[in-house]
Amino acid sequence: MLTMSRHSLLLAVLLLASPAGAASNLYPVRAGTRCGFMDRSGKLVLEARYESAGVFGGGLASVWLKGKGAYIDASGRLVIPCTFDVAGDFHEGRAVVRIGERYAYIDRNGKVVNKRYFDRAWDFSGGLGMVKVGKYLGYCDRESNIVIRPTLSEAGRFMPNGLAWAVCEKGCGYLDRAGRWAIEPRFRSVAHFSEGIACVREKGKIVYIDMTARVVLRPRCDDGGGFVDGLSPARTGGKWGFMDRTGKYRITPAFDQVGWFGEGRAIVWVHGLAGFIDETGKYVVPPRYTYVEDYHDGIALVRYGPLEGYIDRDGRYVWNPAAHALVSAFRPLILWMVVMLFSGIAVRWYASRAAAGLARARRMDQVGRLYRLHRVVGAVASVYVVGFVSLLNGPFRPLLDLAMMGTIPLIRWGVAFPTASYVVLFPAVLGTCYAGYIFIQSAAFPVDRIVRGTTWTVWGYMGMHLRFILVALVPITLWRALNILVPNSGFAVLVLFLVAVFSFAPLWMRLVWWTKPVGDKTISGMISALSRRVGVRVSSVHLWSMPGGKVANAMIVGLFPFCRTVFLSDALVQYMTLGEIRAIVAHEFGHIKNNHLWGNLGFALVFGLIAGAVVIFANLVPVIRDAPPILRTLCSVVGLIFGYILLFGLVSREYEFAADRFAADVAGWKTCAFALGKLAQLNATPARWTRWHGRLMTHPSMEERIRAVAVLGFSKRNRRRVPVRVKANPVRKRGRF
Repeated sequence: MLTMSRHSLLLAVLLLASPAGAASNLYPVRAGTRCGFMDRSGKLVLEARYESAGVFGGGLASVWLKGKGAYIDASGRLVIPCTFDVAGDFHEGRAVVRIGERYAYIDRNGKVVNKRYFDRAWDFSGGLGMVKVGKYLGYCDRESNIVIRPTLSEAGRFMPNGLAWAVCEKGCGYLDRAGRWAIEPRFRSVAHFSEGIACVREKGKIVYIDMTARVVLRPRCDDGGGFVDGLSPARTGGKWGFMDRTGKYRITPAFDQVGWFGEGRAIVWVHGLAGFIDETGKYVVPPRYTYVEDYHDGIALVRYGPLEGYIDRDGRYVWNPAAHALVSAFRPLILWMVVMLFSGIAVRWYASRAAAGLARARRMDQVGRLYRLHRVVGAVASVYVVGFVSLLNGPFRPLLDLAMMGTIPLIRWGVAFPTASYVVLFPAVLGTCYAGYIFIQSAAFPVDRIVRGTTWTVWGYMGMHLRFILVALVPITLWRALNILVPNSGFAVLVLFLVAVFSFAPLWMRLVWWTKPVGDKTISGMISALSRRVGVRVSSVHLWSMPGGKVANAMIVGLFPFCRTVFLSDALVQYMTLGEIRAIVAHEFGHIKNNHLWGNLGFALVFGLIAGAVVIFANLVPVIRDAPPILRTLCSVVGLIFGYILLFGLVSREYEFAADRFAADVAGWKTCAFALGKLAQLNATPARWTRWHGRLMTHPSMEERIRAVAVLGFSKRNRRRVPVRVKANPVRKRGRF
């Protein structure tokens, strides 16, 4: 059907559906993460304790508890228990429900009428309910007996005049309640009858007919709708307005979309936002909502994103969703801030204890204190991130809903609502999440500065952590944006995206890390000669600068040679000899020769598939499916993080041993061992990990790596097979190299 058919469906709701307040004077509202019911004055009458709620009809309203639909009366008493997967509102004594994959009608006692089920069902109107059987639509009576055979491809509800529009193979027409064609199906599109006439399209033109199919009006417009209060929507030149019964425009076309007049107000849409106008065409409520409903008894439902409230005829809030969102999130937010404040104080107290007498301590003790401090700070920061993300799907959810108001300017500029929501919410959530993470990490700064012997400020230290985080956030942000632009993207899109990320990662890493090409011709020439020798092509060598800091590191990024880049930190170039730099770069080339980057890509894909399968399976388990959203989110986040770290750690540690063996073959095992030892000294890395911490690390301990390289050299010198990897006995005391 054309636009008229969608308009006509809304018109049927306007004319036939009884509003929530008409029967019980109660309206469903959302207070925080739960739903309740208010009266016409905006007072909460029934406590907000439901997951979702529908409108009252016939004295009953649908509500959801633990993912199942039920029905309550005006006092809040549960009349029909939670047994339905979908629960519709009552109309003419019947409500549509879904049980499993089948639909049915129930009576006020909750019993399925005549125990008859359909493939799809719609609300009753005019004594008949539209149902779908197989591919086609038909109608049944109140006892669920088919009275009009399912032979229609599309159809509408029965109006008070006893006619319903319908579509068959011949075209569009009007049926009576006996299933006979009152007006033969000879039109291209049709709309509901209202005020005795209906809008149809005949021979490409919009005309209005009466119940005898006689043309009574030929307006000069491109599209139209039904008359309500003497006015009908009409479109000319891509814009909508309102015309009277003579076909003349009473309100000039200036809107992207319109509804119908009711109680002296009509819905209009401009740039994706909805508002209300009066019968003179003046704005009563400017366009600022993403969804609105018609006025009933002087109030109208309005929605902006998830925020849902009610306004009166003048646009004043009867139920202000923003205020209730703030109220519902205020207490958990304050509690969370208090907990994190005390956690931050405790971490900084622990850091001050670690810094006490640090300058006079032995090097081994300094490294041990810094290592333990980083573990404590990292644990608290991780708890903050996981807790914050989990609370966003629980008590903090209203804050996200409130932040949706920031998308209004973007939508007025023509940006789609999903894209605008992403642009506003994603940076805000990530910024809040990682600002706290970096702030907690800064507690280790005084100890880190003494042990490493750095001269940078606390802002430089926090900036270093931020740049590390941004490297991971860039692909995450791009993936979320891709999901909005390409909804329901399949596995092939994920594969292509990951290949692109692994291929072009050097481009954004150069920007995030503020790198520049290595100016020392000796180092760049050595790396070029080494790349030719081992057969690893690279496009460039960049210096990664951290003023005042001392982080010695190197890495190679990029699947393909045209974009592959070697990154060297400034501390590595400053404190390492040319031979040691050669050994470290050879280690990075070993990752390329052994296809470790492709292995990481394959691991990401396999882990993604396994995680998706686990989530799907978990949703089939009733205990998990019915758990609170915050608990499900917490379990998902913790499971994904630790599952990925544990499994990837196993793979990554073997990759490091293989790359060390390659470096020992190229640069010599002694040079490689000395380079590893100097890396540990510069980075203040302990010789050994503790047992459990070692399983969470992506790199083996330096003692294990140096011992493995030394054993490799010993086996070559004595020409006999010696195990390459000798596992160090993990102890809690830190040792020298």
